[in-house]
Amino acid sequence: MIGTTTSSNGLLQINGTGDLLSLTSTSTNPAQFNAWNSSDFRIIQRSNGVMTLWTNTIERMRVDQNGNVGIGTTAPAAKLHVLNVYDTNNTTALNLFYQSTWGTAAYASGFRFMDIASTEGGKILELNGYGMGIGCDPPAYLSPDKLYVNGNVAIGTSNSQGYKLAVNGNVIATSMTVKAYANWPDYVFKPTYKLPTLTEVKTYIEQNHHLPDVPSAADVEKNGLNLGEMNKVLVEKVEELTLYLIEKDKQLADQQKINQVVKQQSDLLKSQQKQIDELRESLNNKKNKKTK
Repeated sequence: MIGTTTSSNGLLQINGTGDLLSLTSTSTNPAQFNAWNSSDFRIIQRSNGVMTLWTNTIERMRVDQNGNVGIGTTAPAAKLHVLNVYDTNNTTALNLFYQSTWGTAAYASGFRFMDIASTEGGKILELNGYGMGIGCDPPAYLSPDKLYVNGNVAIGTSNSQGYKLAVNGNVIATSMTVKAYANWPDYVFKPTYKLPTLTEVKTYIEQNHHLPDVPSAADVEKNGLNLGEMNKVLVEKVEELTLYLIEKDKQLADQQKINQVVKQQSDLLKSQQKQIDELRESLNNKKNKKTK
């Protein structure tokens, strides 16, 4: 007991204020345990050295002169620098695990394993028990989603060129849905839709070398292809083609009816001509008999 006659806090109790305990070797600036005139407790390295934590004669952690904390490294290059070298018994450098019930949905949604933000950039990265938010809050309680992104994403490039997702490379998917904001081209089948005549389409193709509303090869080479808009245009052209086929089918049906009438009239004329020929032959035969 130092500074007190009554010990209640262990085998060694030091009461007082200021630098309670100094540890020195050859330096005149010791490491000190300090309890100032407050509830603070401080471990102070007064020399321009580092503070280290060792187990089994191996350094495990250090705080350098700049306040950088290194775990597994003797040269921390950031405020927290964790280095995990090859070790078959230790394959995880950092493990964050929540083991309990969430209690309430609000607590589960507000809980964060990690929250990275800046004054100018705002929310950068947030992790909770359900997923990750980049530039925004992560998924809420019981959400099936795992990732939210507020901003543009560039893969294989450092320039998204203003697109929500820019990929410089190949993309593979088993299914993809493009949902257009504009009207789907069912308007083609409305009575008010003005269907261009095939003559008008032929004239446009001769002048522009591509279908109306379809981007030219030069446009695609310069600006790329908008899949949603292109699918809309293709459906529009298919629906217009369907109307052309329906009209042609009607014209063919009408022509077949006309052909049927013409055939019937032709057959009737042939029948009448046959009757006339037979009657003429009969008259000639009777005339020949009288002359004899």
